[in-house]
Amino acid sequence: AAAEHLIRLGHRRIGFISGPAGYASTVERTAGFFEGLKAAGVELPAEYRLDGAYTFDSGYRAACKLLALPQRPTAIFASNDEMATGVYRAALEKGLKIPGDLSLAGFDDSPIASWISPPLTTVRMAIPDMGRAAADCLLGEADERLVELESSLVVRGSTSPPAGD
Repeated sequence: AAAEHLIRLGHRRIGFISGPAGYASTVERTAGFFEGLKAAGVELPAEYRLDGAYTFDSGYRAACKLLALPQRPTAIFASNDEMATGVYRAALEKGLKIPGDLSLAGFDDSPIASWISPPLTTVRMAIPDMGRAAADCLLGEADERLVELESSLVVRGSTSPPAGD
């Protein structure tokens, strides 16, 4: 949903900051994002894809690298909101405005997503449903080990069409 949203706005140079290797959430979020890009016929060069660690510092470091590219991305998707806040810091230090100069989207819809300015566009997970499903699995009350839960994109002020290049 985040990839489709950014593409619908007109972005084609999109930076991607993944979560840490070995996490199921990293695999799933990466797959989902790149499925959205593929469906729109958008490919990202390798230098637009960086690894993060679901931390503010890793988002900041990755954003510094992305924003230093000769053709910097017009949008960045961070695989969680904490890394996205690191992107905010890097953009601010570089004198870039979100969303005017850089659109930004995250994942989790953590409380900070609505507290920062402008508020972060992010993917919301059904956390109460996730907790219930986990409890059902632990208690042996779930029919299956794999439970699919709904997510939705919460569009806030951190995304807009790209500025003219």
